[in-house]
Amino acid sequence: MLRPDAYPALLLNADGRPMSRVPLSTLPWQDAVRVVLSDRCTVLAEYEQQVRSPSFSMKIPSVIACKDFIDPDRPAPLTRLNVLLVACYRCGYCNKGFDRPEDLTFDHLVPQARGGVTAWRNIIAACHACNQRKGSRTPDEARMATQWTPWHPTMQEVNALAQKYARRVGEIHATWLDFLYWDSDVST
Repeated sequence: MLRPDAYPALLLNADGRPMSRVPLSTLPWQDAVRVVLSDRCTVLAEYEQQVRSPSFSMKIPSVIACKDFIDPDRPAPLTRLNVLLVACYRCGYCNKGFDRPEDLTFDHLVPQARGGVTAWRNIIAACHACNQRKGSRTPDEARMATQWTPWHPTMQEVNALAQKYARRVGEIHATWLDFLYWDSDVST
């Protein structure tokens, strides 16, 4: 029996670029097989491992590409990692930089207790000390200026930041190497 987390598939857009760089866009092998069989993706590389049913067998996809192009300028989802990337791993109040994601959290500019929503324009990365100091007040009430105005980035902006602030996110399978980093500047 294959573990669900074994044999992930690298997911590329129709132009051959990863859908996301951090975290790297991958699918569990079951989902990869499903999108290939539903004719939404093309297999570009395979593992040696096969999946079988009584009437069918195929090698597990290692790299797949969407058949239809998905616009990289689509709005980025609001995730903790994306907030940290947009903040360049800096506190939005004291502007101190951090190396570890766990040293930062995100803060609601208008606190939820006061009707603030969890949305890009109301969220800023904050170190634990600044987040605690601000508490359930607005930045003005806490006399804490923000270092930037939050905005809703596109996936393209998040991917560019992810490439700049990349941290190792797990092992990269050998079959993926030809499909990663080909659009990076090789002169540096």
